[in-house]
Amino acid sequence: MVQKAGIYTNFNNNQKKSDNATGHDMLSESSGLWLEYLAQTHQNKAFREFYKNTKKYFDQGRQFSYRIDGKTKKKSDVNATLDDLRIIRALQIYAQNNNSKKYRYEAAERFAMLQTTSIQKARYLIFMMYVLKKLVTKVL
Repeated sequence: MVQKAGIYTNFNNNQKKSDNATGHDMLSESSGLWLEYLAQTHQNKAFREFYKNTKKYFDQGRQFSYRIDGKTKKKSDVNATLDDLRIIRALQIYAQNNNSKKYRYEAAERFAMLQTTSIQKARYLIFMMYVLKKLVTKVL
């Protein structure tokens, strides 16, 4: 179920029109968890390749899309801050394990960009519309 672009939500490709991820939709949550696993198990080459593809497919500039439609390959306009934080944590783990200035800087840069869209007055926004930059759900 691990693909170049991410991880399928479901083994069966039974796409249904839904607000929930189905079939071969891919979530940044799954990518973040996989990146953490790769970093923690010192699978360095796999980590670097999968992170490169995570950026390629999920990146929206200052944040990651939370979901890619399995049929159309279109990125959702919605971001999930916690998923971004998980990806940033994976970058930090990798940087720590490998004494990598490049990935330490990448983690810091991603966090700084995320702060401009999803963290306000020491509170983080759960979901942020990227295109409209509107709060979708409540502020914690």
